[in-house]
Amino acid sequence: MEKYYENQLCECLYTNGPGECLDLWKKYEKKTGKQADDLDCVFEFEAQQIEYDKPSFKSIPLAMSYSDIIDIYTWKDDLGKNTLIITARKGCGDGYHYCDLRAYHYSDDIIYGNKPVLVREIKDFEKGLGIELDGVRLTDLDRNEIAEISITYTIRSRSVDTVKLIMLEKGEKYAIRGESKYNSNGCNYNYNMYGRDSFESAKSSFRRFAMKLFSSLYNCNVNDYLKIQADY
Repeated sequence: MEKYYENQLCECLYTNGPGECLDLWKKYEKKTGKQADDLDCVFEFEAQQIEYDKPSFKSIPLAMSYSDIIDIYTWKDDLGKNTLIITARKGCGDGYHYCDLRAYHYSDDIIYGNKPVLVREIKDFEKGLGIELDGVRLTDLDRNEIAEISITYTIRSRSVDTVKLIMLEKGEKYAIRGESKYNSNGCNYNYNMYGRDSFESAKSSFRRFAMKLFSSLYNCNVNDYLKIQADY
């Protein structure tokens, strides 16, 4: 049962942050007699704290160049002042899902006179039931003072949903792509993190974090088990 309480706490940290996990933190220590601070997932989470702001769109000059903005993040690291702009067009599926999803990472580069430079952009499209943005995480897992950006989203389908995690660091892109949905045979869940934009060349801390975050969001087998065990 020790592993069960560890999994509960770690998945809560990766999904929600420490503020929502205090009860699970205390339960782990009570049930196991061990300190939660010693868990690898706690170490990784504490190592990856990035302070960021979510300013109003009007306060960001870059935002004037984009329409259909749904979120903006700003933070500072060794690249300089960073801005992440996420846009999406509404109206697909039932009318409230997005038809596309785009993310633009800018950094003020001293080489260009501290003017914003586009470091990387990602984009995805869906003509069917639409796309749902599941979350954005800013981390510094390798403690090199340069943030990693992890964007998770679901492309809806009537049969099996496509689920993705895209991680960016200094323009490098890593991806996990998979499928997750219930059907007549139960949970359908699979993934590939070694295909296009492979995690093979990524640092081990990137792979561990990405896989845990991806699983906590999309692995319906694990999520079912946690729901069943929640009352014990």
